[in-house]
Amino acid sequence: MGIRRVVWTLILLLVFSSTVLAAELPTRLKDIPIYPGAVRDPELETEYLDYTWVSEDVVFREVRAYRIDGFIDDVARFYLDRFQPELGWPEEDPYFLDEEESLGPWYEPDLYSPSIFEDQYDHDTLIYDGKWVRKAFAERPMWEENKWLAQVWIEWAMVNEDYELIDVSIMITDEGYDGNQRIDFKSTRLVIEMTVTDRGMMWDGDWDEEWDDDWFGNWDWMSDWNYEWDDDEEDDW
Repeated sequence: MGIRRVVWTLILLLVFSSTVLAAELPTRLKDIPIYPGAVRDPELETEYLDYTWVSEDVVFREVRAYRIDGFIDDVARFYLDRFQPELGWPEEDPYFLDEEESLGPWYEPDLYSPSIFEDQYDHDTLIYDGKWVRKAFAERPMWEENKWLAQVWIEWAMVNEDYELIDVSIMITDEGYDGNQRIDFKSTRLVIEMTVTDRGMMWDGDWDEEWDDDWFGNWDWMSDWNYEWDDDEEDDW
């Protein structure tokens, strides 16, 4: 009896903990903490909005972009510690969440390729100094052994009472370096985005019964197809 009570207590604690975690996930950008020292950049926001695509069923979108004077590692750990996301994209599609369900947070890191440390030549002329890049990166913190962080994407999703999908993402990107000028920018971009998707829009409007008849009519030939398999043809196949 005592063991059963302990098991049920653990189950209730797990359920309660997951519910609290879901409730703590912000659904408004202003509720997401901003890394200390980050400076908002309207031009970066405009650039991001102009060059990213969204589907037609997105009914609301908000973006806030910042530039940070500091290494990407510190910024990434600030948000990883805050939201405790799981590594890797979830197998479940957030689009099919039920009302008031949530998914995430999860995160995906992107590391610099080792090829950035290789020299490049145009005939006998050095056009890319990989040795300088290696020296510059030696002054950076490593994300993993001999690996440096280029970008981190943190994301979560939830469905509100109106059956709309709310997706929130935090994209942290290293500003990189200029190999020609031999400048390591040692700075970071931070883009926080929220989109609200009306999942009912794809079913809006009247269903065209004539189109429905045409669709199924196009497959009638399959029911009329009476093909006799030739044993010789089977051998050839």
